[in-house]
This record gives sequence, C-alpha cells and structure tokens, in this order.
Amino acid sequence: MNRDRSRSRAILIGTSYYRDLGIRPLPADTCISAMVDMLTGDACGWPRERIITIEDVDSPRDAVMELVAQVRDVTDLLLVYYVGHGMRTRDGQLALALTGTVRDPEVLADSALLHPRLMEVLRGSPAATKLMVLDCCHAEMGMDADFLFQSGPADLTDGYPVDGLYFMGASTRYQKAKAPIGGRLTHFTHTFIDVVRTGIPGKPAELTPQQIFVEARVRLLRAGLPQPVDGGVRDAYQFPFARNAAFRPPPDTGAAPDARTPTGADGDQEDGEGPPRSTTAPPAVPPDALPVAPKAPSGRWRPGRRALLLAGLGATAGAVAVPLGLYSGSSPGGTADEPEKAAASGGPRRAPERYATPRERGVMDVAFSPGGSLLALGIDDGTIALWDVASRQRKATLTDFTGPAHLGVTSVAFSPDGAVLAGADSKMRGKDAVRDGTISLWDVATRKRLATLTDPDTVSVSAVAFSPRGAILASANGIGTISVWSVAARARIGTLTSVVAKAPTTTKEVNSIAFSPDGTVLAASTVAGLVELWDVATYEKIATLAGFASGVGSVAFSPDGKVLAGATAAYAVHLWDIADHKEIATLTYTDERAEGAAAVVNSVAFSPDGTVLAGGTGAGMLVLWDVATHKIATTLGRFTTFGNSSSVLATFSPKGRTLAAALVGKVNLWKLS
Repeated sequence: MNRDRSRSRAILIGTSYYRDLGIRPLPADTCISAMVDMLTGDACGWPRERIITIEDVDSPRDAVMELVAQVRDVTDLLLVYYVGHGMRTRDGQLALALTGTVRDPEVLADSALLHPRLMEVLRGSPAATKLMVLDCCHAEMGMDADFLFQSGPADLTDGYPVDGLYFMGASTRYQKAKAPIGGRLTHFTHTFIDVVRTGIPGKPAELTPQQIFVEARVRLLRAGLPQPVDGGVRDAYQFPFARNAAFRPPPDTGAAPDARTPTGADGDQEDGEGPPRSTTAPPAVPPDALPVAPKAPSGRWRPGRRALLLAGLGATAGAVAVPLGLYSGSSPGGTADEPEKAAASGGPRRAPERYATPRERGVMDVAFSPGGSLLALGIDDGTIALWDVASRQRKATLTDFTGPAHLGVTSVAFSPDGAVLAGADSKMRGKDAVRDGTISLWDVATRKRLATLTDPDTVSVSAVAFSPRGAILASANGIGTISVWSVAARARIGTLTSVVAKAPTTTKEVNSIAFSPDGTVLAASTVAGLVELWDVATYEKIATLAGFASGVGSVAFSPDGKVLAGATAAYAVHLWDIADHKEIATLTYTDERAEGAAAVVNSVAFSPDGTVLAGGTGAGMLVLWDVATHKIATTLGRFTTFGNSSSVLATFSPKGRTLAAALVGKVNLWKLS
C-alpha cells in the first residue's frame, strides 16, 4: 500500500461540550484522540503532521477560517471526520453542532456549522480522493449536499476527473447516533476503529473504505445499534485505506492478491460472502458504454433504497405471449454464454438492438402504459415525464405536485386500463416535521390530477402497484407497512404490517411490491431482506420466503403466477414456487468491477411470455436470463463504470417487443425481436 501521505490530509473535527446546557456533552475529544492513534498506527501509517484536529470551535465562522487553510494543498486524499451532535434546521439542512450552538430553531442555523457550508469549503480542495465520515445524529442528511464536496463544476459528470467522494455516516435521516453513558467512544467510532485494527478475515491485504463500512455495519446491526449509511461517486470507495490485519496469504502461493481488486461481496449479506472474484484488473470501459452520472443536486447514492425497479408487471400479465429474440452472447461490458450454446439449443441469434436514447435527467422509475404507446418516467425534481414511444418525444409533463420534491417521484404505475397514472410524491423540502407519504393519481388523457392519497406518518412512499383489475392500489412505505387503497373511493381500506416494522432493525422500508396476475396475492420485499406473501382478500400473511440475512432486492411474478422472482442477495436472483413456497432455482451473474451494494441485483422483471427474466444491478449492468435453463441469455450495458449511483431502471413493453432501460440521465430503448 502506498504509505506516502505527504500530499494527503486528515481533518478531524469534534465538539465535546456546549454552552447551551440543554445539549448533552459527548466524548468527542477521546474519539478524536482514538482516530489519531488509528491513523498513525501500523494499519494506516499516517504521519502525525498530516493530521489536523479542530476541537470545540465556538462559531461557524471560526470553523470555516480554520478549514479553508487546510484543504487547498491536498492533492491525494482528503479525509474529513466530524463527531458531535447533528441537528436539523427548519429548512431541512444538517447542522453540525459547535460549542456555541444554540438549540433554538431561530438561532440554530446561525450558530452551527451547516453541512452544505462545510461542503462548499471542502470543495475548494483539488484532492483526488475525498472521504467524509459523520459520527452524528441524522448523518444521512449529509448526502443531500455532498455533491458540493466534488471539485470542479456543479455537474459531477464534468467535474474534477478524479476518484471522487465516499461518504459514511453513523445514522439514517431520522435517527440518532448513540454513545454509551460515561463511555470513552461513541459506538460508531469505536466500531470503525475496531474494524481497522482487527482487520476482516477473507478480505485482501488492503482494506477499502467500503469494506470497512460494511463490516462495521454488520457489527452495529448485530448489536442492535443504529444503522450506518454510506454512498459515493466514482472509485473513491475502492481507495486502499488500511492494511488488513486479518489477511492471510493463500497457502498454495503465499502471495497476496491485488488489493485494489474486490475479492468478496460486501453487500447487505451479513456473512460478507460472495462468489469467487477475479484478481485481474477490470477491462477498460468499451467505447460504446454509456457512462452517465446522476444529476448533481440529487446527491442520491443511498444503498438499500429502491434505486432500481423493473416495472410494468401488472400491465404485462395478460399480454399475448411473444417469444423474445435474444442472442446468447454478451454485449460490450457484460458477460454471457457463448453464441454456440444458443445455436445448439435452437435459440435465435439476433442480438437486442438499441434504437433510441431519449434524453432525461434524474430518472427514478419507468413504466409502460398497458398499450405500450406511452412511457412514464418518474423524475427526481418532482415531475412525471410522459413520452410517446413511437416518436420518442416527450408528450407531457405532470408538474403540479404539492411542492419542490425532496426525493422526487420514486415510483410510477399505470392502471390496467391505462386511464390512471399513480405517482409517489416524496416528502417535501422544508417540511421535515411532516412525515406523511403522498400518492398522486392522474388522468392520463387530460393530464389532470384526480386525487392525492395521503398516508400519515409513513415517512416516504417507495413503490406503488395497481391490482390486475385496477380496483386496488397498493403503496409501500418507509416504516414497514403496505397501504391498500380503493381507487374508486380514493380511501385507504387496509394496512399490511411487515415483520420488519416491529423488528429490532433500523431498516424498515418496504421497497418493492407486486400483485400476482390473478390479483389474489401481494408479494413484498423490504430493504432488510424479507420477502413476504399476503392474501389480498383477507390481509393475512401467507408465507415468508426470505429472511433478514438475504440482503436487498425486489420481487416480480411470472405471467402465469406460478413463480416469484426475488433479487435478495449479491450476484443472485432467487425463484420460488408460489404453490409450495419453496425455492426452485438461483440465477447468478459475475461482475469483476462490483462489490458491496453495487453487486446486488436490485430488481427484476419477467418478459410478458415468461421466458426471460431481466435483472438490473447496482453497477450499471442489465442481465437477461433464460428462465427455462437458468442461464444468462445476454447482458446489456455497462451503462456506467461502477458505484452505487449506477443502478439501472428497466421495463418490458406489454407485448415484449421493446425493452426500456434508464440510468439516471439516459433512457435507452431496445428492440427484442
């Protein structure tokens, strides 16, 4: 590992005591001392003079003045760590408490260091790699402004061409970080340091920030402590951060693998295991790959969110079966079986043909209308774009949502008759105290809002789905429940409560739902890994197919309703028999460039004839499996080169002739026959 830190700097910021007696003191001083010891120890090898500590600063002005002088000469690695109280201002910003901070909402924004202001200061550094660690309450809110951390223009696509930013925080948006009463260290900092010092068995000789985070996350969750969060852009998450104290060379050669190459799946699987990984350097990005970064202001890189959904399943249930023409070879950037295998099986040899790339920014979800003529795109600015598929032109924009979007339109779904479009409005900026989720219903013909369904105290709406007959709308939310709505009455008529809602986990979001083709069963998956089946008539749970150790994913029914697909583990999609609730197959793929959250198949969709299953990955690949053989038919992409921001959104047209796939910023249309 390169131990030259002469062009790097670590800035450790902490607040231990507060003049406002209503703010509880924290052991920030001992946390900073412990971080210094860790960084200067054998595992990290930092020289002490390249570590700056900024402790118990009185005002945000004083903090900014100290920071500005420390960031401008850093060209390699800039590490910024904050430990203290995190608070929320009235307009939804994260405020990092200082000694002179006052809790009064009228004064808080002027007496604390606002996280966006910190990001503006740090943006002035030309550092190639930037690591931000927030050990405070509501740390996830820091992701809202982390785009400011990147040097160069505001658009990250054209920014400073370096490894980028990796962020980790001690708590989610609505959660408080914890420190033991009278303890020397906060729980998060103690765990982070302990992982670095003890190492991680089975990992390479050098540990990356993401590998350290994943191991720390597992330990914290197993201890019943708040869930940490992470995210990033470009390759910062792969930076060689520390020597792995638990590394043991392979016994046959005694040589260490290339430490910059991932060797395990550091996703949401708590055992941290995954399929064997290549130790060779990844190939160069092919010329026709489509690297597209997310729109900078969104800053949306959260692992475990419903970043990817392969939609349109309700509309395809009754479609005419049209066999798909898939070439059993790889498109650039992916891997697949050899073409000869397709010829031996009698399969067609024509590759999917990309024929259009309508331009959009910030796409969060995509759905075909039942007739296949319209494509609805949920956008992160709070609008829905309606595109005419034949002309590839935007026909309308639905804009009269209830205010500026906080997360954007996270889910869209057409009713089976195509007359109504549902869109999940997210919580609005500046209204963090309002935790209600809302769903807008639109008349597709007139482009007018028909109704707004409000789901009190549900934090957010992550997915919406119509029943096959269109009488019922289900909506999944952030507190572990599913609301069932009467579309005609515009009223909630039932609530399904997942086990995760009452479980000792901080990850309670139901991130995917799907009705069976006959409308009798509703399947749901949670960010914590549960896959559950519900009886739509009685609201009773039928079965639990996967448990908490399974990871993140979503669900989709086959057109005949006999099989449920669930993307519930890294590099794999599971198929369950609905009749006996047993797993019948596991579909896998490999990707040398992806690990952790990027390696997860986040979502799945069956083709209308049930012969193909599409799965999109967190690293920008779209994989198509042959359902009969359980083998990869082809891969499309890669759409970007790496990272948690690279998830693909995709959907089959109702007749299966077209596949639409979107990475945030681009929509691609393929002909499949």
